[in-house]
Amino acid sequence: MAKVSIIIPAYQSEHCIDKTIEILIQNYITDIKNKEKEIIVVNDGSNDRTQEILEKYQKFITIIKNEKNMGRGFSVRRAYLSTNSEYALFTDADLPYGIDPINRLIEKLKQGSLAVVGQRDNIEHNLLRKITHWGFLMCTKIILGVNFKDTQCGLKGFKTEIIQKISKIAISNRFAFEVETMYLLQKMNIPIDILKVPPADYSHSTIKLKDIVSMLVDLLKIKYHKYNISKLS
Repeated sequence: MAKVSIIIPAYQSEHCIDKTIEILIQNYITDIKNKEKEIIVVNDGSNDRTQEILEKYQKFITIIKNEKNMGRGFSVRRAYLSTNSEYALFTDADLPYGIDPINRLIEKLKQGSLAVVGQRDNIEHNLLRKITHWGFLMCTKIILGVNFKDTQCGLKGFKTEIIQKISKIAISNRFAFEVETMYLLQKMNIPIDILKVPPADYSHSTIKLKDIVSMLVDLLKIKYHKYNISKLS
């Protein structure tokens, strides 16, 4: 059984996924028969060469394919629920923070952290992204009481049994799923540890203005959804 699952949600990722998988294999998969770590890539309905590239590495990684685009949250949760590892983490398909933060996150989990979220101190966005980022943070604080400097950093890790409980009742399939996760962690009284990471390159980001609107709608859905909290105990 793998001790750590490294999850990559991939959508239209032909520009970066080859390099990312090679780096992850070089750093984490030393013996395909006896792995301490596993790499799970979820192809979220891509119609470019993402699947073709992933299949080159099928001896070393687990590939999950959504037949149509279901969203980042749906894809990550599907991977969480597919694994029996002790710890599970996800990062973005372009490996925006590199290997060192992943190693530090894994070390925190092994030392006893139950939930670890990345935080970028200097978020280098263009003006629109900067405005939407801080506006979204203010909305998450006001609507959900989730008060973190950076809810959307694409590097988070958990003790698997905890994130699987959350994944079974979560409803957000797209970008708001990270806020929902932190909201439900607070409902469980699970401490959330912060991991400082460097700023990322957003030149290939797929987020659009309509995604910001969707995230705000999702915040309201999360606020008023009747979660079966008993399943979190």
